Amino acid sequence: ALIMSHCWHWSTYDFLLHFAPPAFLGIITITYFYGKFVREELLSLDEVNIVTASKYEFTPWLVIVINILFIVSTIICVHHPFFFVSVYFLFLAYHKMTRKYHYRLNLQAPFFVGIFLCGLIIHAGLQEWWIVPLLQSVPSFFLLPLEAILTSFNENTTMAALSCFFQDATEMEKYLIMAGVVSGGGLTIIAHAPNPIAQNLLRNYFPRQALSFFTLLKYACPGALFFGSLFYLWSFVLF
Repeated sequence: ALIMSHCWHWSTYDFLLHFAPPAFLGIITITYFYGKFVREELLSLDEVNIVTASKYEFTPWLVIVINILFIVSTIICVHHPFFFVSVYFLFLAYHKMTRKYHYRLNLQAPFFVGIFLCGLIIHAGLQEWWIVPLLQSVPSFFLLPLEAILTSFNENTTMAALSCFFQDATEMEKYLIMAGVVSGGGLTIIAHAPNPIAQNLLRNYFPRQALSFFTLLKYACPGALFFGSLFYLWSFVLF
């Protein structure tokens, strides 16, 4: 969303109008049916061994309030790097002082994400030679499934950045591109934060502690198809 808003000048209102209604309906519906489908299986699992946040059962309310203030400060300072980094380092010091009330801070994963985004910014332009002709060569109607398929192999942030090079896209084509990126996010582990979190929680129950690509594709495809259908139907209302 941040990438698209920057390159296509979309506002918060644009996102709410174009994507919020089908996304909200899809999340509620899919969560209900998937939850109903796997409920018995989840209840039959042994308790997952999760490292608790601390040895204390109760976290002081002041710690919770300060954490919320840090989150709010991060949102406010997100476009001001100096203040953003200052707040972040202040949080690191605060986390160190109150570590008995927190999970162990693991900076490896966000560091890798930062390196990935830096590489995307630096090298994305080298991929313009194939992504633009590909998007231009297909009818507008097929942009959504095309982006969903590409997302399942590349990751949706990558596809969002590459799709920005398609400067001649109409408003409907931009909508379908974004809808495809969103719809295909569940087809790969790395696309959305809840995907790796769920895998880490349940990895002990997977063969060889890993989820195969074909298993993920099998169970994620219905959700992707449902979301894609909702976005298609909403496009008729918008355009």
